[in-house]
Amino acid sequence: MTQLERIEPVRTGITGCGGITPSVLRGTHGLEELKIVAVQDIDEEAAKRTASEFDIPRYYTEFTDLLADDIELVVINTPNDCHKPQAIEAFAAGKHCMVQKPLARNVSEGEEMIAAARNAGRLLGVVMLERSDPIYRQMRSMAASGCFGTITAVRAALAHVNHLRRPPASDNWRCSPERIGGGSFMQLAIHHVDIAQFILDRDITEVAALSSSTIMPDRFPKDETTGAVVRFRQGAVGLFLSSFTATADSIEFHGTDGMMGRDDEGIRWLCGELFSGELWDSGRAGEFHELAMPYLATRIAELMSSYEPHRLFAHAIRGKTPVETPGEAGLQALRVVEAVQRSAAEKRAIAIE
Repeated sequence: MTQLERIEPVRTGITGCGGITPSVLRGTHGLEELKIVAVQDIDEEAAKRTASEFDIPRYYTEFTDLLADDIELVVINTPNDCHKPQAIEAFAAGKHCMVQKPLARNVSEGEEMIAAARNAGRLLGVVMLERSDPIYRQMRSMAASGCFGTITAVRAALAHVNHLRRPPASDNWRCSPERIGGGSFMQLAIHHVDIAQFILDRDITEVAALSSSTIMPDRFPKDETTGAVVRFRQGAVGLFLSSFTATADSIEFHGTDGMMGRDDEGIRWLCGELFSGELWDSGRAGEFHELAMPYLATRIAELMSSYEPHRLFAHAIRGKTPVETPGEAGLQALRVVEAVQRSAAEKRAIAIE
């Protein structure tokens, strides 16, 4: 872990007061790098409540009023279809932007956002939250060390039944494939797609996918459940599953000398070589090891703030570090999602340029 030097706090405004915003505000509370001075939401009560709960000086209902405030950074926590227009407007107003995943609804929108940031001379970052998780960061370090040999296979599944058990209102954006930019693969699998590319430090270059919609075809006519086979640069093969009609959260990496995996219960690994990390040491080479999540909880909590993405982005704004997850990383994840959607529709493998 690199020690970060002190910087002048970045004056920050947040658009969108539902969904992830309370978690962001709790996660950034007390961080010296950020000074959150305003929030905005088209729902005045939501904006007012958020400002009051988190002691934020100002709240607005109009995005233009937020941009007129004395802020340097706009954190975009709004629905997917709002990301592009809000980011482009913010860049035109001279603000940096950090966008919750996905970067946009599709590759074309993402490219427009990246171009607008470049033309304005401002930074664009994407919050792919798993990258700030100390467990995934140690898995990345272990993979890079070669203690699993050459990783040749990845298997991941992310699924939930919230739309079945606690369905949002029919006019909620999470029920609109058009506003989402897709279905379960865009909303769920994109997390594992990004973290797999991050851990392996290799892009996905080819996909073949099948999709099905059998339980809620009225809400998700094309992608209620999707399975995708992918090929990474340098040859590793991955299997990714997403669904709104099942429950799963796991990812595994398998190599010539071992494996590592994570699910809701904990982590497990088998190393061909010894490794010492922030959260755990590899133990004896050639033997399986397991750790339950409660065992790691305290140390994870201690490390989490060091990797908090908004904090790291503030350091990038001050010119102290590169942007850890720039718009281009979000665009690569979108390329994979878009290729999966094309593959399922056209019933053929799709190469990613």
